[in-house]
Parts: sequence; structure tokens; C-alpha cells
Amino acid sequence: MSRFRMKTMCGDGVIRTLIPPITMDELREYLPQRYRLEERGHRTPCWIWVGGQKGGYGVMRFEGRPRTVSRLAWRAFVGEIPEGLEVCHKCDVPTCFRIDHLFLGTHYENMRDAAEKKRMGGLFGVEHHSAKLNPEKVRFLRAQFDNGIDPSDEMALKFGVSYNALKKIQHKQSWKSVT
Repeated sequence: MSRFRMKTMCGDGVIRTLIPPITMDELREYLPQRYRLEERGHRTPCWIWVGGQKGGYGVMRFEGRPRTVSRLAWRAFVGEIPEGLEVCHKCDVPTCFRIDHLFLGTHYENMRDAAEKKRMGGLFGVEHHSAKLNPEKVRFLRAQFDNGIDPSDEMALKFGVSYNALKKIQHKQSWKSVT
């Protein structure tokens, strides 16, 4: 894509090159020129962005500020993104912007998808480096709670956890895999 560039003298006396804003039509033409095909384990190859990145995501300047390429691709080839929705990756490759690898979802759905695919980067339960409980202790505690015993500071001290940790176990907000 050929862009008109203009040199201008700025207020601080420095000559800078100005690039006029890119339009949506130009974006549709530009994006397909800026990827490399790469096999990343998805059913079809990913379109990996060959350009700037931030936080592992492909980015480029559009409408006066940096934007993620996956969102720009969605806007260019599918349509506007409704407020409150995110562009999520089926392939789990943040630099991919191939439309059939993308889908819309809420932040909660996006995080749940990442957690289900074990993409959250953290260890859970007894595998976590600072775990003080194990499945047997959690089952014991839940049996106590089911028998009408409420969490207490003394119980938390005995098990080496916080009162809030016991409440989360009681309400099955933590250690969800233990039944």
C-alpha cells in the first residue's frame, strides 16, 4: 500500500514525517499483506501478524491510537464489535488474526475459555507452590461444613489458611475439582 508522507516542521523545530490516517478500506487491503502462515496446532494455519506487538498481541496504529490487529481484522472483515464483547482466539495465538480463528465473547467467556484450555499460566490446587491443603483435607472440611460446622478463625489457624479461604471452600468457590 502506497501512503502519501508529508514532512512538516513541528513547534519544537524538529522536522517530522506525517502519515495520514488509514481508512477502513485501506485497512482491508493492508492486513492481508502483513502476515505469515504458521502451523500452531489449530485445524488451519494461523495468520501471524508481522508488525508491532504489545503484550504478545499484534498491534498497529488506527484511528489515532494503537489497536490490536485481531480487533481490527474483525472490524474490517466482519463488522463492528458490540460494546462489552472481546475478540477471542480459538487457536490461542495472540498474534493470529485469521477471521475463522476468532470469535466474539464476553470477558468472562474469554477467561473461562483460557482456563479450560489451561492457558491461564497458573497452577491450581495441590500443584500450586503455596498450597497448604490437599484433596483429603478439603473433603474433610466440606464434610464439616455439610454437618453444620461453620468456618472459624481457630479452624483456619489449625489448617494454616485464612478464614476467607475456608469460606471459599465451603461455598465451592475454590478447590472446585474436589468433590
